[in-house]
Amino acid sequence: MLGTNDAADIEEMWGRFKEVYNESAKKVLGEKKRVKKDWIRGKTYRKIEKRRGLKEKMGCTRSARMKERTAVAYAVKDKEVKASARADKRRWLNDLEEDAETAARNNCSGDLYQISRKIAGQGRKMTTIKDKEGRHLVNEDEVFQRWREHFKEVLNVQRPDIPLPVIDQAPEVITSIDTGDISIAEVRKAIHRLKNGKSSGIDGISAELLKCSEKDAVKQLHLL
Repeated sequence: MLGTNDAADIEEMWGRFKEVYNESAKKVLGEKKRVKKDWIRGKTYRKIEKRRGLKEKMGCTRSARMKERTAVAYAVKDKEVKASARADKRRWLNDLEEDAETAARNNCSGDLYQISRKIAGQGRKMTTIKDKEGRHLVNEDEVFQRWREHFKEVLNVQRPDIPLPVIDQAPEVITSIDTGDISIAEVRKAIHRLKNGKSSGIDGISAELLKCSEKDAVKQLHLL
């Protein structure tokens, strides 16, 4: 793992820590392939990568002036990405419409159906509403009426007649707070509290990576 040099700068140590974790994860786990959308062109993806680089730079820099400059550059690049993506989607939809017209003229119902699905999307699954007897409601007015009844019953509940407890004295105020250095146990506890399945931040280190190498992670993070 990383060496311990008391004179090393915190930023440098953190940079080495990220580099080791990211390189190790790439060698052992590999990189996850991003699912590319059909309608986004390569030019737009290159702009997206540049925008991602600016975001990482904005999160890593410590200088307020550099962070402000990077934030301005990120905002400009973000507008470029969105405008380029809108143009790509418009162009993609126009091509699909032409293909749909061609399929309709040639009586190719299968192709027309597939193109229509692409344009309209997969659609949303509707959840049915039941009344108190368990009967499925189809009529829109009946559904609204059932929701009205539901919220009327839930929100208009009588307040329980329970006497409030009498407090003889005010609760004890904590005046002594430990402001010393963070302990190894606190670092380990913080890692345990991280939720799995969440996307990593700009450093690219997920909770799972820290947990699977807990011993080394605790040691190195405590040095920081």
